[in-house]
Parts: sequence; C-alpha cells; structure tokens
Amino acid sequence: MKRLLKLLYLLLFQPEAWKEMGKFFLNLALLFMGALVIQPLVKQHGVSSYTYIGVIGFATSLFIGFVLISAGEILKNKGERDDSG
Repeated sequence: MKRLLKLLYLLLFQPEAWKEMGKFFLNLALLFMGALVIQPLVKQHGVSSYTYIGVIGFATSLFIGFVLISAGEILKNKGERDDSG
C-alpha cells in the first residue's frame, strides 16, 4: 500500500502522465462514439438505449480528457517557471 501511495504521489507531479491520461480518455471517447453511437445508428437505423449510454460516455470522456490535458499543460508551465526563476 505504501508503494502504491508513493507511485500515485510521483504521478501527481508528472505533467506528462496527466497528458497521457488525457489522451487515453480522448481515445476512449472515440471508442464510445464509434461503438455505441455511430454503429447502432448505421445498422439499426434508430436510436437505442446503447446510443444514450454512448453519448453520455462520449461527453464524459471528452470532458475528462480535455481537463487532464489542460492540467498537464498547466503543471508543465508551472514547473518551467519554477526552474527558471
């Protein structure tokens, strides 16, 4: 447990880790859109319950991805300012 907490602490201050996690969530958003929204619309010609789940998953993953990438950029810029001054 102590090792896990140490790993999480180290990842918290690595801006590249935040950005990579954001990229993962953006890819997950594309997966939601393709698998649960576009495919049922093309095959079934209608809206199913999976489509609603896909839209919610897409929007949530897209939001989380952009937040994580933005946080990574902010941490990166903050680290560069601390190093220079």
